[in-house]
Amino acid sequence: MARLINAPHLADQPHEPYSDLFVLAGSKAWKAWDNGKGEEWLLLCSLVEGLESKQKPVILGEDQLSNISSTRIAKEDQQLVKIAQYGELKQEEITAICQNLAKNTSAIEVELIDAAAQVKEDLSSYIQHLRTDKKAADLATQLAPPEKLKENDGVNKKARALTKWLNMDLALNPKVWGSDNICIKEKKKFGGKKLDGAPVCGALAFLGGKFMQKWKMVGIGGKWSKFGFYFA
Repeated sequence: MARLINAPHLADQPHEPYSDLFVLAGSKAWKAWDNGKGEEWLLLCSLVEGLESKQKPVILGEDQLSNISSTRIAKEDQQLVKIAQYGELKQEEITAICQNLAKNTSAIEVELIDAAAQVKEDLSSYIQHLRTDKKAADLATQLAPPEKLKENDGVNKKARALTKWLNMDLALNPKVWGSDNICIKEKKKFGGKKLDGAPVCGALAFLGGKFMQKWKMVGIGGKWSKFGFYFA
């Protein structure tokens, strides 16, 4: 299992599994908190008994939401979670958050609330369903938004340069096999050659900083039937 990276401020949370963990999520989550001085954050604190403005909330902004499957939202034994929405929070992002909590915590009560601390959706039963129904969990994986390469990652800058040179899109896709699940956009060809009548395309690139990887696509009858990559 890949190591999860703590969401912002998770390390600052008191270890109180049966007290509500507040998570600000959405495109305007960071603005709402504004280093503890945001009007929306102060309003939420005034509406929720016991919520202190000096206590940093866990924050899932756009960067965290785009890499939610590799982010630890709450500690494993956290039981109560309230997710306050600020700005846009897509349904597939909500689904991804639920899957994350189902897989990485034992949370039993999870609610999505608005800026006025009103419950928008009780996610508790859905999260429990994800834990017990493999088909539902697999569907949630398919619906989750693909993770994005980080702009400030030096290794990914090389990958982006290669992407531009090859004129193709790279995306992380959990449905595609291969280490780190990096795949190449369907029907794009580069460096092609024939092998037993089927076009085979491949390229080498540094990814992960530790090894060379070879991307490979195999197509039969003019349609790409398999795509993925291999260690070189």
